[in-house]
Amino acid sequence: MAPWVHHDLRRSVATHMAEKLDIDPHIVEAVLNHLSGHKRGVAGVYNKALYERRKREALDRRGAYVEALVSGPAVPAVAWS
Repeated sequence: MAPWVHHDLRRSVATHMAEKLDIDPHIVEAVLNHLSGHKRGVAGVYNKALYERRKREALDRRGAYVEALVSGPAVPAVAWS
């Protein structure tokens, strides 16, 4: 496995949120604390929204996805003799 850094995780989460969870790109950027085109330049002068509710929804959806991966389907117990 190639060496990785924590930004690789951020990249993976951002891609998954956008592609698989259908979270708007500007919300993904807000979750990552990036300035996208929606908040950069003149737009950023006028748009002071923090998108707190939408960021929370995005993180909750991502959390539910990870929780489902971790819990997975129930595995029947193996009887040992």
